[in-house]
Amino acid sequence: MSPLEPALHHRRYDPSLLYLVTLRTCDGRWTLRSDDHDFQKQIVGALAAAQSAANIKVYAFTFMSNHYHGLFSADGPEDFAAFLCHFHAATARLVNKSFGRTGPMWHPRAHVEAVLPGEASELTALRYIVLQAANAGTVAHPRDWTGASSTGWLLDGVPVLGDRIQQTARTLDARNGRPLGPLADYTEQLAVAMTPLPHLAHLGADQQREILRAVVDAELGRIPPSVPENALHLPDEAVTSELDNQVSRVPATEAPELAWQNLRESPPPRRRQRSLCIAPSRAAELEYMATVKEFETSYAAAKARLRQAAQAAAQGDRADFVAFPPFGFAAAGRLYLRISTPQ
Repeated sequence: MSPLEPALHHRRYDPSLLYLVTLRTCDGRWTLRSDDHDFQKQIVGALAAAQSAANIKVYAFTFMSNHYHGLFSADGPEDFAAFLCHFHAATARLVNKSFGRTGPMWHPRAHVEAVLPGEASELTALRYIVLQAANAGTVAHPRDWTGASSTGWLLDGVPVLGDRIQQTARTLDARNGRPLGPLADYTEQLAVAMTPLPHLAHLGADQQREILRAVVDAELGRIPPSVPENALHLPDEAVTSELDNQVSRVPATEAPELAWQNLRESPPPRRRQRSLCIAPSRAAELEYMATVKEFETSYAAAKARLRQAAQAAAQGDRADFVAFPPFGFAAAGRLYLRISTPQ
């Protein structure tokens, strides 16, 4: 295992880079209902709302049955963190409401990989996202996938539109005794503002799509008929039993508990060594890993100084200002102050 493996969840965010985000549902449960068109529109609506709230750039995304992949960037670490929190909370509420339950729906932590500048690294990340369903053997072409994705925009220029149901207005109408209209009256259509890959941004839209179609078609030609052992997908994604089909057709309002309990689960993917980045070359990867190691060292030192400053403040002494390294999420000093305060 790489000595940098423990730093997979480091607090470093560089606004000049793109980031590939992967998040899995709890227990690999197939909660995202890829065959439900209305539900997928609401997922896209949640993404659009989170993007607007946090000023995020979206380059590509695909939602499978029990996980999603997205390629994003932001102006700073706070925006990026706010976007993920907003989006993951909104989609968790959607899933829980549809199954009549409460509680966590997503795995506690997403896997985030930096995508270093360069055509090779950007296209590697894009292929990984767009070809999820095809690599899993569920569809012959990414266009055929019924789950929420940006494939239509990337390959054909189709706008990425979603729906957001204004639950607050609907609840207030019901609480105030006003008759509830159809759900469409409370539904707002939102569009995800898609951004082209940086290395393609200087080209026209038609040229960009032509290049991406060629990349996808070339990769599809290399996918064998049977799914290989190292396919880029979570295990068993392509296998759907008759029970799964029956459960997915059970309206959540009729038997939410039964539907949730019988949703298919997938085991976690095989543990493997994962890099902190997708790089255009081995040299670029090593250089980035060195900067991460340097950041981790500086961050740990700043965190220790913050603890000392909090202890000094708790004792009434002068506390020095603690600066964290650039592109980092500062730790919450109040935590150390609370711990060191005498009882």
